[in-house]
Amino acid sequence: MQDVIILRNQAKQAKEQGDFTSAVALYEKVYTPECDKWIVWEYATVLKKLARLDDAIDVSKSLFQRDNNFLYNNNFLSWLLYDKYFKESKSEYNQQEIKQLYNIALFVTEFSQQDGKSAYERIVIKTLKLLKDLTHPEFDKILILIEKLDVGKLSDTSGKYENNGRSKEYQSPKEMYYSLKTKALLETRKYEECIDCCDEAFINIKSFHHDNNAWILARKASSLAGLENFEKAIKLQREVIIKKNHWSLFAELAKMYLKINDNKNALLYYCRAALTSDPPKMKVGLYYDIAQLLLENGDYENAWKHLVFTKDIRKTENWGVQYSLSKLLTELSAKKFQPDVKYIELKSFWRKNICDLLGEQYGSISRLNAGGKTGFIKSGNKSCFFKVSSLIDKVQLKENLKVSFVTVESFDIKKNQQTIECAYIKIDENK
Repeated sequence: MQDVIILRNQAKQAKEQGDFTSAVALYEKVYTPECDKWIVWEYATVLKKLARLDDAIDVSKSLFQRDNNFLYNNNFLSWLLYDKYFKESKSEYNQQEIKQLYNIALFVTEFSQQDGKSAYERIVIKTLKLLKDLTHPEFDKILILIEKLDVGKLSDTSGKYENNGRSKEYQSPKEMYYSLKTKALLETRKYEECIDCCDEAFINIKSFHHDNNAWILARKASSLAGLENFEKAIKLQREVIIKKNHWSLFAELAKMYLKINDNKNALLYYCRAALTSDPPKMKVGLYYDIAQLLLENGDYENAWKHLVFTKDIRKTENWGVQYSLSKLLTELSAKKFQPDVKYIELKSFWRKNICDLLGEQYGSISRLNAGGKTGFIKSGNKSCFFKVSSLIDKVQLKENLKVSFVTVESFDIKKNQQTIECAYIKIDENK
């Protein structure tokens, strides 16, 4: 026993002097799986200093199996697992690796606490990000893991990074929690819980990033629709699209209108979704949905065009053509519609429907603002703001150019208020 005390003291002295190789050699003389738990813990810490991570994990795990209430070792084991599996990110993970990391994260939550002394929070957050970024996220697993976090203990301080010499911010851990949890609750159809979580997010987050305020509000709207409260859902979704013009938000609003058999507004918002600047391959499902609505409305020719365009995208991307799409094309082929479809034809169709439903107006560009990205259009005695990105066709603009347009609700960020702006602008070549 006296020899063990002497060797341990020598090992501790070597460790304090930074001579970890000698320290390990001394600990190995006194270490056994059954020896004093402090010797085991000290031995594991020195192994880590020599970057013998696997050995350190084995020693720490053996101690954990003996005494799973030894807080020092529990915290240390969590950091060992973090260093081995989570600290360095891979460019890609396969399904088996993701499953392993998920199980490790759950394991860590069983023996350590979210108190800053362990790697608990880092491991859970890192795993949640990996699960979120999967092509097909497993939202059930995300919910199980995110419930392991105490949102009250998460930091609400935004992160910062440099981009082209300018300081930028990204979401805090607390904001990420609400963004991810509301998404997971919606995807798993826990609509009432999702609504409560969305409301909680707006109470607890003072400043949002990455348009999380719009996306969280949209999830509340979708949850209301899931509970068949379509009046409130539509009202809320219309508020969302004023601030965020993303095709999926327009498409979701269209589906809400379909639920109350308002095909006119459904087509309007489907067309607005189709005319965003997002790549067509992102909207392949949208074009198919438009075709289905057009078939219901009896517009077989334009339904055909959307189906052909959908098929062309799927073939180009090597996604395969599903049976339902092929079946509809076969049924419509008897009508002898033109076999080829140009994107410009569809753009004209979408804009025409928007103009028919919102009312096309005419005017001229009265002013281009500095920078050339915004300006004003005069129509009669009124002047209305527009963004150059709202032009249907990209052309060189100049003042007094005749245009046609519709007006839509929008949001003035600088004034923090709702307003009206010109959209779906087309140069009027005949005037």
